Amino acid sequence: MKKRLALLVLILLMPLALADVELNFISPEGDSFNGYLLNLNFGDALYQEVMDNNNVKVAFSESTSFLVTMDSLETPATDYFGVKEISKEGITDFLVYPVGYLQGKVLDPNGNLVPTAELNFNCFSDVIGDYPSKADKTGFFSVKNMPVGSCSIIASTESLAGSVEFKLEKGQVTKIEVILGEVFVNKKSLLFPIIAILALIIVVLLVILFLIKKRKQFNKEETKIDKIETEVKTGKSELEHSKQTLAISKTLSEKERKIVDYLLANKNKSSQAKIRHATKIPRTSLSRVLKSLEKKKIVEIEKDGKMVSVSLSDFFLGN
Repeated sequence: MKKRLALLVLILLMPLALADVELNFISPEGDSFNGYLLNLNFGDALYQEVMDNNNVKVAFSESTSFLVTMDSLETPATDYFGVKEISKEGITDFLVYPVGYLQGKVLDPNGNLVPTAELNFNCFSDVIGDYPSKADKTGFFSVKNMPVGSCSIIASTESLAGSVEFKLEKGQVTKIEVILGEVFVNKKSLLFPIIAILALIIVVLLVILFLIKKRKQFNKEETKIDKIETEVKTGKSELEHSKQTLAISKTLSEKERKIVDYLLANKNKSSQAKIRHATKIPRTSLSRVLKSLEKKKIVEIEKDGKMVSVSLSDFFLGN
């Protein structure tokens, strides 16, 4: 059934708020929320608005958890969902991710509903969802605001098990049936132990690959300064690093060194956004590290509206 356009309404069940916060909603795909119905719950308040852009300003009195859903009138279910703890006024980026609505039931081989069957969700998504562990007393289950993507569900009882694969799409209602077939889940069967062993092997391999990757990254960072030193001594550096540059670089922390190395490799200047993308340093940490470098007179920061430009100082370059 098509959803109807909701009226703009603000229901406050708490005393008059003391601070304003401007929420800038963003999605992994960078979608526009123009025309979406916003439902924002925080504290004892509910705020609703038909969006005309990605920003909204609300008032609140203390640190609290904000829960948001975005609803398009063209889809039968909620399209975006997000939760964020906010403790201060100002502008805050609020990440929302695409979701759908799952409805399912568990059936035996004869098509009868199976109550309270165990459920095991395995979903390929960057977002961790909140999934039920059992079907209800009649054999049904549902998941609201479920992250989109490909999933599989294994349903089981003491003597039966079955699985189903499906793909959940944004704003859509997906209905599935998990049909149980007879399997040997007792002592005569080695199915479950084999699956457990394979899963353990996969986990161990993933951990090993992760450690190898981290080790390579560490070795790469360690050799960067040595490379600069060699270039300075031989006079073959295209960037012509000075001895002062080398000396100061050795005093930097790991994150500071990442930023400086990136700037040296990019003609001594770049934008804050490009630095964050290249170094993978979180936004809040990056701002803190840049301020530290600015205090040390290693970088110079210029702001032009929302654009932040970072360049290496003449002091650091030895000019």
